[in-house]
This record gives sequence, C-alpha cells and structure tokens, in this order.
Amino acid sequence: MRILMFLLALSSAFFVSFSHATFLDMDDLQPPDGEIKLCTYAATTTNYSSSPRGCGYTDFEARKQACILFAETYVYGNSPEYTWGPAVCDYSEGSSFRLKIEGTRHYSNGQNLPTTTYKSLYMKNFSEEIAFECPPSTHPLHETPVPDSSHESGFMCAKEKDFCPEPTENDPFVFGTGGQTEKCFKNPDGTQCKIQTDENGGYYMPVSYGSAEPVMCERAPDKEVDKTSEPEEKPAPEETDPQPEPDELSAINKINENLDAMNKNQIAASDSNDDRLDRVAEEIQISNELLGEIRYNTAMTDLNTDLANSLLQGILDKPVGGGGGGSGSGEGDGEEEQPFTIQAKRKNNNKGLNKLFTEQDLQTVTEEITQKRQELKDYIQQIKSESGSLFEVTPSFGGGYEERIVNIKGADVDMGLGRLASFFQLIAAAVLLISTLTALYILLGP
Repeated sequence: MRILMFLLALSSAFFVSFSHATFLDMDDLQPPDGEIKLCTYAATTTNYSSSPRGCGYTDFEARKQACILFAETYVYGNSPEYTWGPAVCDYSEGSSFRLKIEGTRHYSNGQNLPTTTYKSLYMKNFSEEIAFECPPSTHPLHETPVPDSSHESGFMCAKEKDFCPEPTENDPFVFGTGGQTEKCFKNPDGTQCKIQTDENGGYYMPVSYGSAEPVMCERAPDKEVDKTSEPEEKPAPEETDPQPEPDELSAINKINENLDAMNKNQIAASDSNDDRLDRVAEEIQISNELLGEIRYNTAMTDLNTDLANSLLQGILDKPVGGGGGGSGSGEGDGEEEQPFTIQAKRKNNNKGLNKLFTEQDLQTVTEEITQKRQELKDYIQQIKSESGSLFEVTPSFGGGYEERIVNIKGADVDMGLGRLASFFQLIAAAVLLISTLTALYILLGP
C-alpha cells in the first residue's frame, strides 16, 4: 500500500498544474552599459524631429536600424482608389534603404488588384552617441530593462528576484551526476528558490530545507504560437492577343501591347513569389522558436524522471515490515502474507506512467520486497535461537544447607536455611522464567 501511495504521488507530480510567475528584484537595479555607436535618423523628408534613432557599430547597421524603426511608425494614408498596409524597410544590394508599402487598388468596375509603392528615405548625418543596453557586463543576470528616470538612458537593468535563504556554513553540498542545470525548492509562501548548479550538477542546498526534494522549476508560460497570414491569391495574368494584323503599324502596336502584358504578368508573379518566400521564412522562424520550447520541456521532463527514479530507489532501499497473521503465535510464524502486486491497464499502453513503469519493473520491485521480507524473518529466527542458547541455565539443587542449632531456654532450635529449602526449590523455576523473559524483552524490544 505504501508503494501504491508513492506511485499516486508521482503521478500527481507529473500532471498537476502550477502557477507561472516571474518577479523582478526592484531593490537591486543596475545601470545599463553605454557604448559609443554610430547613430542616424531616417525620414521621407529632411524633417527628423519625430523620427526614432537608429544606432549600430557600422554605418550600414545604423541606417538599417533607423529604417526599421521609422517603418514601424510610418502610416501611408488610404484613399477611395487605394488601401495600404503597413510599411516595411526594404533594401536590395547596391541600392539605398527605402519603404515598401503593399496595398490594393480599387477600380471603378469593382475589380481589386494588388499594388506596391515605394518611398525613398533621407538619412541624417552620422553622429557618435552613447547607446545603452541590458545586461551590463558586470551583472549578466540583469537582463530586463525597467523604466527609471534617474538614469540618463531612461531605464535600469533588473534581474529575477532571488527567493533563496542566505547561504550559511552549514549548507550541505549535493553532488550531481549530470551537466549544469537549475534546482528549485518550494517556499511556504508559494515562491521558489532557484539554484544554479555547477558544470557537474552539484550545488549547495540551503540547510533550512532539510530533507526536502527539488520540485519542477516554474517559468514564464509559453507564448502563443504566431500565425502567418495567408498570402493573397496570385492575380490573373493579362491575356495577350495572338491574332495577326493586316498592316505593319497595327502589328507593331499589338506587339507592344503583348510585351506590356507579359511584363506586368512577370512583375505580378515575382511579387507574389516574394510574398510567399517571406511567409516561408517567417514560418521557419516560428518553427525554430517552437523547437526551442520543446527542447526546454524535454529537459524538464528528464529532470522529473530523475526525481521519480530517486524516489523509487528510496522505496527499494527501505525494508518493508510484515508479520504473519492467522493462527500463528504473533511472532511472524503464522500464515505468510501474500506478496504485493500491482495490476493496472490503460487503453494505450504507450502513454502515461506506463512509459516509465513497465510490467517488468513492477515485477522486479515485487520480487525484491518478497526477498527482503524473507531475510527479515530469517534474521528474527536467528536472534531467537542465539538468545535461547545464550540464556540457557541448568539449575542444580543437590547442594545442602549448613545447620545452625541454637539452644533457647533449654530447647534446641535450627536457625539455618535448611528449614527453608523446600520453599526455595518451589520458587526457583518461577524466578528463572521471569529473568529469561526480561532478558529477551531487553534484546528484542517491545
């Protein structure tokens, strides 16, 4: 029954939900590092008053950053003839940065066709300015910027709050068997103490946690999976006229019209293919992020599996007591208790705890428990046998008593122990029995 309770506890540990929370330590803020970089501003005119600043180690990085930031704030107005989407920074080899804006043209006959327009950008002269970033080099854990007007950058760098007790000289060192990871312990107020192990998995455990076992580390919930929008349908190609013309001028005009239609079809097809390639690249990036989440979850699953295995090993290392019942003497020589067995079935044998605890594993546990129980019985029997030989006493009552005759007022009276010999012989067996039982009680316990 005890093993069954442990298994139920393990299953609860795998499937119970817990809150995800990340707290920043606002009492330990560090200033960001400031580096001198090339900075510039981008705009569609020479007025840069409302443009964001773009900085980089090279002029190309600075111009690219300025273009991207300006595109995020740029709005191209709609009209009855055109509907425009958001602007993006566009750059091709050998050309300057510009804004690319895709939209839809609405014709009077009700037809809607995709269209694209471009806006040239002006770049302000470069200047060397200080750019601030988190985390600072001296505090690599302070990765999160938080608003703070006391610093010239307008923000400070914060780290995740530490809920671990202060280290003491009595903290025991726990040796690890794997690589570097995190060990977490739950506090009474619901927070967690996160301990970063060394490269071998070892760490100092706060003595205040006693014999507490590590728990699953809380983390921020997985963000929702991004979804890319479906690409617009490819526009229907303009048809060409293959019919011959009777005169040379009409034939030349038709050739020009057909060439113009072919050119438009090629441009439309190229733009549509570009949209699909951009969507494929975005889908690949989303897949990479999901793979990163899966890799982290797999690492946490391995940690929980190690925790489950350690708990089971602790169960196996402890002897399971079990005395006989029935008509025995109450000292384990009665009817032998049936061995502990587990029988469970699932609809799908490849899911749940069946992947961790197979029938073979359960049979091994049962056999080891039965073996330990038999060893315990044999050991008790050995103690009984050795105790019986140790306290075996063979009394002898063949000795005599010295007579002591005293004359009292002319009468001879025997004052020796001989007159009590019959009484001593009567109680000797009872005294010996009580002494033997007392000695067995001291050795074997209650």
